[in-house]
Amino acid sequence: MARRYRSVSEMVRELSDDQEFADRFDREAAKRSLAQKLFSMRCAYGITQAEMAKQLGCTQGRISKLEHSPYDAIKVGDLMAYAKAVGRGISIAFLKTTTAGFVNYHISELKRHLRHLSELARGDESISKGIAKLLDDQIPGLLQTLLEVAQDIESPDNDTGKADQPTLSVSAPIEDIAAEGELVKAP
Repeated sequence: MARRYRSVSEMVRELSDDQEFADRFDREAAKRSLAQKLFSMRCAYGITQAEMAKQLGCTQGRISKLEHSPYDAIKVGDLMAYAKAVGRGISIAFLKTTTAGFVNYHISELKRHLRHLSELARGDESISKGIAKLLDDQIPGLLQTLLEVAQDIESPDNDTGKADQPTLSVSAPIEDIAAEGELVKAP
């Protein structure tokens, strides 16, 4: 049986003896991550390129080009229009590196969003049940991750060297990511 790879990058690294080529491949693939997210999001919503083009007031060819462009060729206005077409917004942050402050910010945002959900649930049993299920599903995994990170930090063989961090990090809309991290059909 043929070996299965988790990613094209993994396959390239395993099959190529040229480390420089593999590194270049990873850099080029990273440049296309934003376009891949746009493509995945459009597909998750069941929207064709022609339908997206109509919503954005452009041609189907323009959508195809956008979904195959490196990140430095995609304009913020294009992202805003694309997000609006699927009923989403975009969020942009200027980051130096991942720091404790960055993590603290996200923890604060998580608290704020949970409080907002709590307010929405007041007097609505359906929303309350949904939030309870969300918490039941996600809290154990979050706690496990926190324990694993704490153990990694305390480990004497912990590699404290700084890894290169990407300048651009792209994520799919949170509602469209299943617990396993796969994109699912949007409602």
